[in-house]
Amino acid sequence: MKLKHRHFAVILVFLGLFGNSENLTAQALSKLHLAGTIKGVAEGTEVHLVSSTLQGWSIPPAKVVKATFNLEAELPQPDLFVLTIGSLQDEKALRFQVFLDNEIVELAIDATANSIQLISGASPVAFTELMQSFGPQFDNLSSISRQRQVSGGSGFYSDSLAKAWDKQLAEIAQGIGPFVQKHPNTAVSAFLLSTVWPLYNNVQQMDGWLGLMGPVAKESIFAKSLDEQMGSERTLGYGQVAPDFIQADPDGKQVSLKDFRGKYVLVDFWASWCGPCRQENPNVVQAFQKYKNKNFTVIGVSLDRDKPRWLQAISDDQLTWPHVSDLKFWQNEVAKLYKVSSIPQNYLLDPEGRIIGKNLRGAALEEFLAKTLGSN
Repeated sequence: MKLKHRHFAVILVFLGLFGNSENLTAQALSKLHLAGTIKGVAEGTEVHLVSSTLQGWSIPPAKVVKATFNLEAELPQPDLFVLTIGSLQDEKALRFQVFLDNEIVELAIDATANSIQLISGASPVAFTELMQSFGPQFDNLSSISRQRQVSGGSGFYSDSLAKAWDKQLAEIAQGIGPFVQKHPNTAVSAFLLSTVWPLYNNVQQMDGWLGLMGPVAKESIFAKSLDEQMGSERTLGYGQVAPDFIQADPDGKQVSLKDFRGKYVLVDFWASWCGPCRQENPNVVQAFQKYKNKNFTVIGVSLDRDKPRWLQAISDDQLTWPHVSDLKFWQNEVAKLYKVSSIPQNYLLDPEGRIIGKNLRGAALEEFLAKTLGSN
């Protein structure tokens, strides 16, 4: 199978969970063993392997001898590397982006055609399949996103482009499980899951896919990174019951989030000193006035530390919903519980207290509420 060289970071090649060699076994190795044949370059041409992400990491170059080259390296982690045929300073040097692990890799390069052929290794085969299966679908997502930007439409939850986006996401999701089942023990599967995670942010769905992976994939850097990303989502992800909290209102009365079960609740983190929050407040007021009789309310959680200024902002901005604060600034206990690192920030909860929306601002908040509660 051949992959054409491209000048941008699109083709990633995960090389080598196991391969064929007289001297090396197909078991897990502590080094990368990369053997290649190459057509169309002069004897003695240097072959460099440079990490795309690990600053300062490098190994001595190999040289082309009788149209072949060999590279050995102890890679710190499976990752994206650039295989350069020629001088690193030569802008016209042939470059291939490859994803390598400490495994056996055999490949053939044709410099005259700017192509690389994968000869051995389960992971390169899996990644080529990934590109063939999911590449066009991700291209479609990019196209839909560009169309929405060009159209300038804000109807994310109702327009035809939004429906096309959701349909494409559903098609991608249908293929992920079978792919991971087919390639359970390659870093490629973990790479795929870490790539699609931002598109879904669904812990239950992702846990199902993770359960299909074998130990090799689960030990990869991508699986570990994914686990870290999912950490907060396990408590604050879509579909999760929002953590309960109790905090005092301006009169000192203790207010509990559970007291609002049965309503749609926007938990809104803000502060009187926060310019973007004050600019957003009119949008929240408009949404509250429009939907307060449709089982919707807001709870304002303030990161203020000056009570008079907090109360003055509530009055000035006409925020006529419940408010709480412990006046601890960024150390507000509710903000810490919800891992708030910037404001404004909000979570929309359904009547069962489950998170159904995040950071809905401006027109997006009104559109979401219209879709959920009805616009009439």
